[in-house]
Amino acid sequence: REIERYREAIEHLQKRIDTAKRANRPVAALEQELADLQLKQKTTRLSAETLLQETESIKDRIASLEKQIAAAESILGSPEEELPPAPEAEKPPATSEETGAPAIPGMPPMPAKTAPPTGADKQAVQLRPEQIEAAKVAREKSLAARKAEQDVVRFVERRTALKAQIAAIEEQIATEQNTLHEMSLLETELKKRLTEARRKGDSRAVADLQAELKKIDQTIARVQKSHLRSQETLRKLKASLARLDQEEEQYVAAAERRRAEAEAARRESVWLQSPLHPRNVLAWLEERGPRLLMVVALIVLLLFLSRLSITTMVRYWTRRLREEKKSFGRVNRLETLGAGYDAVMRFIILVGGTFMLLEEAGIDLNALLGGAAIIGVALAFGAQNLIRDYFNGFMILLEDQYELGDLVTIGPVTGTVERVNMRTTVLRDLEGKVHFIPNSNVNQVTNSTYKWANALFDIPIPLDRRVDPVLDLIREEAEALYRDPEWGRDILAEPEILGVDRFGPAAVYIKFLLRTRPDRKFPVRREMLRRLKNRFDNEGIPLPDQRCLVPATSAR
Repeated sequence: REIERYREAIEHLQKRIDTAKRANRPVAALEQELADLQLKQKTTRLSAETLLQETESIKDRIASLEKQIAAAESILGSPEEELPPAPEAEKPPATSEETGAPAIPGMPPMPAKTAPPTGADKQAVQLRPEQIEAAKVAREKSLAARKAEQDVVRFVERRTALKAQIAAIEEQIATEQNTLHEMSLLETELKKRLTEARRKGDSRAVADLQAELKKIDQTIARVQKSHLRSQETLRKLKASLARLDQEEEQYVAAAERRRAEAEAARRESVWLQSPLHPRNVLAWLEERGPRLLMVVALIVLLLFLSRLSITTMVRYWTRRLREEKKSFGRVNRLETLGAGYDAVMRFIILVGGTFMLLEEAGIDLNALLGGAAIIGVALAFGAQNLIRDYFNGFMILLEDQYELGDLVTIGPVTGTVERVNMRTTVLRDLEGKVHFIPNSNVNQVTNSTYKWANALFDIPIPLDRRVDPVLDLIREEAEALYRDPEWGRDILAEPEILGVDRFGPAAVYIKFLLRTRPDRKFPVRREMLRRLKNRFDNEGIPLPDQRCLVPATSAR
């Protein structure tokens, strides 16, 4: 209200000065009075009450910061208290990937709480006393490390609050210094006006100026006292901050040491509970070893019985086929099929036995089967041609499409079958070239010697010779070969004399055939031709001049 009164008086006096100027009256006295009023207004504005109001907000901020520091000191102690000397910091072990509390800048993360070991067999883990003690120590060390990190966090918060309080005090000191400077200038100005008023003998102005100077002196005294108190507080706070800076290394070193101890305890607990620990290995062998040995013995027994049964069956049927004078190709087919069945049985037994071993060993088969399924799909996709080869090979052997020694045509290749297995078919052509054909490429097969073969003969006789005696001669030699102890077992049926087949320019052709085993067609044919030539020579039957013969073919 006092400031408002001064403002109204100044406005009224300003109007009087303006009126006097328009009336050309002297205004020096009025202007002097206006200057005095403005000075009093400024003095009032800068009075002690106004100055205290300006510093009130700063003091409120300081009080709030002091509350924060007091809360921190209730946990960590006052700044004047000395911390016990921290042990020498040890070199921390490698940081674990699993961390617990959030990491603090400048510090490695603390280890996570030790988790109890889990078994894939879903059975309760029986812990030994030393494992329980190690887990307990690891938990205690972990809690101590967490507490040390929390102490560091609170320490950092306390130092941050202290820095904010120092900044507020410094701001208050700067405000007080500015206030003292302005009050000093104002005091100098009032003293000049007081001297001028005394010189003029204006007692009223002298009394007012002296009252204003007294107020200013009182305000300056209060501000100086507050300024000294603020400087002392600032000195103490800076000393506390310096001590905190020194104590920071101790807090960080203590937290780091406890973190390292917690990590070491956790590793020790994990190692004691690890399946690779010697004691755990021995306990595992004592508990599961006998059952695993039984499973291994069962696998070996099944493999032996499977191999024995298949081998016995193959030997039995091989002996039967040889006694019945069956072709060697059937024997090879039987042996190949036996080897294929043996491989399939071994695969089934080994896979089933492996799963049994894994289950007895305590391994989770669900996760394993999931990964195995993915790998199996990938392998099947990449090896689909190989799988097709084996499947086609199995069907070829099962259907007995061709045997060893058969003359077959597969695609553009014609040759004798030299080897057949689950993967490939091997042909050798008339030039001696060997062709390896994957069974997946065997789409169409032409077998010229399937089950049996015909040795076909086309014998030319001169036109001037009688045919019937020659036919009787050929029949005698063919029947003699059929009854021969050495060659007869290669001939499957009695000779079939077809008779005169055709006439040529210089000969008449007699055709007959012998049904032979598939792999003995050409040897039988060569032996028959040898015998006929010798008999013709003995009987004086000449053969036509080959230059007079015209090649010709005829169906039966």
